[in-house]
Amino acid sequence: MIPAKTTLAILAGGQSRRMGRNKAFLPLAGKPMVQHVIDAASELQLPLILIANDIDRYGVFELPVYADLKPGGGALGGIYTAMIASETPSVLCLACDMPFVRPNLLRYLIDQCTDAVDVIIPQVGGRLQPLHAVYHRNVIPIIEKQLAQNSFAIYDFLALVRISTITEAVLHARGFSTRSFVNLNTPEDWERETAMTDLPKIYTQLRETYPEIAKAYDNLGDAAHRAGPLNDESRQLVKLSLAIGAGLEGATHAHTRRAIEMGISTDAIRHVTLLAITTLGFPQAVRALTWVNDILE
Repeated sequence: MIPAKTTLAILAGGQSRRMGRNKAFLPLAGKPMVQHVIDAASELQLPLILIANDIDRYGVFELPVYADLKPGGGALGGIYTAMIASETPSVLCLACDMPFVRPNLLRYLIDQCTDAVDVIIPQVGGRLQPLHAVYHRNVIPIIEKQLAQNSFAIYDFLALVRISTITEAVLHARGFSTRSFVNLNTPEDWERETAMTDLPKIYTQLRETYPEIAKAYDNLGDAAHRAGPLNDESRQLVKLSLAIGAGLEGATHAHTRRAIEMGISTDAIRHVTLLAITTLGFPQAVRALTWVNDILE
């Protein structure tokens, strides 16, 4: 068995000051925000750890949990803890408040790792994304020195290491959505996304009442996803089209929400309804567009 070269670490040790409560556990589309990040990271089937100070509470996710080695050290302290806790040459660090991360983008970042570079880091909206980046073990002594000086500015650290920047233009050229970098820092952020992605109450009640059935359903869906070559976005648009073709309003709503969550453009979602015109007929396509617009608008 070939040993993994990268560990994925989800950083959840922050104090959530702007949110006012622990944002990792805020519900979004029927599950805690951090669960979305865990689900995306798990698809890579690589070592996965959590960096969090409330070890007992995070134990519910059945993953290794490590407390910050430098309490109050901010994101840099969390990255350092992840590096020390891991046994692989590199660590991909993710924020717990980025619920829209996509596995295909994570794989791409890992594939860019070389011994000649210390950090693989995307740049979106003119800003580097240090909590959606890959760090080589070479950086440990540099972080240790900075933390020893009680200097926690992550951009000061990045100025001292060899970085490879993945620009927004490169991300778009390779078909990656920048929605992966949306983070929910404030109550307003969370309320906005909840309005777009929240699931019907009866669905969440069913999952809570019958967790074994919900888990079996999720496992079946995961197996179907892995059974072929389609990427995440293509699969989601196919699912949306199947819901439209079957005339299922609730399923169309659900798959439209999921498409939004994945960062699929509204133009692409509406395009699916237009393709129904010559397959299902004009009235059915109009009906589908109405259902989709229930969520988009």
